[in-house]
Amino acid sequence: MVANKKNIMVLLPQSEVNYRILRGISKFIETHRVPLSLYYNDRPFSKTLLQILEFHPPAGVIGNLADPAMRKPLLDRDIPAVNISGLKEDLLKQVPTVTMDNQKIGYMAANYLIDHGYDHLVSLSIPTYFSAEREKGFILRAHARGRQVTALTCESLAIKSQKIENWRYNFFDEDKVRNYLDPLRGKAAIFCHDDLKSQYIGRLLEEMGYRVPYDFAILGCDNEERFCHLGSVPRSSINVNGDLIGYEATALLWQILDGYDPGQSIHLIPPKGVVERASSDWVKIEDEAIRKAVDFMHQNLHRKISVTQIAKAAGVSRRILEMRFKRELENSVARKLNEFRMEKVSRLLRETKIPIGQISRLTGFSSSQRLATVFRKETGFTLSDYRKQKSRNRRAADPEFG
Repeated sequence: MVANKKNIMVLLPQSEVNYRILRGISKFIETHRVPLSLYYNDRPFSKTLLQILEFHPPAGVIGNLADPAMRKPLLDRDIPAVNISGLKEDLLKQVPTVTMDNQKIGYMAANYLIDHGYDHLVSLSIPTYFSAEREKGFILRAHARGRQVTALTCESLAIKSQKIENWRYNFFDEDKVRNYLDPLRGKAAIFCHDDLKSQYIGRLLEEMGYRVPYDFAILGCDNEERFCHLGSVPRSSINVNGDLIGYEATALLWQILDGYDPGQSIHLIPPKGVVERASSDWVKIEDEAIRKAVDFMHQNLHRKISVTQIAKAAGVSRRILEMRFKRELENSVARKLNEFRMEKVSRLLRETKIPIGQISRLTGFSSSQRLATVFRKETGFTLSDYRKQKSRNRRAADPEFG
């Protein structure tokens, strides 16, 4: 009955990750039909919150409780709480925690980039506890697989100006970026510890004349789509599994409300996977002629180009290029060109509302009818059906929670 429901307060600032956590909280309540009612507060430090705790205390709280000023009012009132923020030693002694496994996030990032053929990895960190944990996992896994890591911080790349607020987070110096990264051009992949920084560094690299992902692949973290889709090249990102964090945090709070003593429990939730977009949709190629050929293809997908033109750009004969493609990529040059066109068509259908006629021009097809014929032959979908299906998936913000 509604009268028996226990009010649960959720204290989370607004972000896409926190939205997914909230979604996971709701999923637990719906799945198990538990008598919990949610009250969401996206301003955890407001005076209104303190008034609510004083005059209408909730039965329990789920939220970002890393700040002592946030925890103290709850502890003073003996309100059961589950923290979902990054781990700190002083926090572990006070509030049970369900949070992302940041070391495994770094581990996953290293594996993904190494599997794409990159021998040199770059870690771009920010001065936070969770970032330090991500970097630790990233470096440990990279070294275990015999790869080098260049560890950079936002502060080491920043423009130092008293006129710019929060400079260490938001503004990178072109000369510093060039000095650190230019020697690694065409060899390295960059793991940014959150999506905002992947957007900053990606935009700057493009402004400086570098090509993403051909000169540098970029992988972000948290899968914040509002940042991942800014700029000309959408950014790949790690889905940190916010749904499961919210689900498990609610399960733990429900047990606590039922009399369970969690003690100093810590539940680390592993990341769900990499959401691959154009910024890392690339496998590094050692053969210089093949690399030049593939670069030429990507730069000219909007044009009708021949294998002979591709071979000329690669600096070898057509026959030699075909042999190398067969050996290294197990494909003909023409077939690989068609694959790249289909990948670009698929990405534009998924991620934009560009009309089909314009997509055909952007991908080198003579007409939208020709594009539709080839696309259906290659994928089994009509262009409109593919766009509708993928648009539904994108509106869900990440792979379906299951």
